[in-house]
Amino acid sequence: MISNLWSIYLDAPITPVDVARCMEMIKIARGKVGEMNIDDYIDGAGYSAIAGQLSFSMERIDGRREGQTKTGE
Repeated sequence: MISNLWSIYLDAPITPVDVARCMEMIKIARGKVGEMNIDDYIDGAGYSAIAGQLSFSMERIDGRREGQTKTGE
């Protein structure tokens, strides 16, 4: 749902993997400029794991990685 909403708002295709990676980057940014908060690291790792699982699932279902065409371009 988030990727659909972001795609509409940004007028660009946003995938679920993009959402997870962007959320991971938010946590990285918070860890860099904010006070030390262990939750930023835990949440960042969680978003990274979600992105990996989504990518893996797509590859198993589709036989391709996200962003690739069916011809592998």
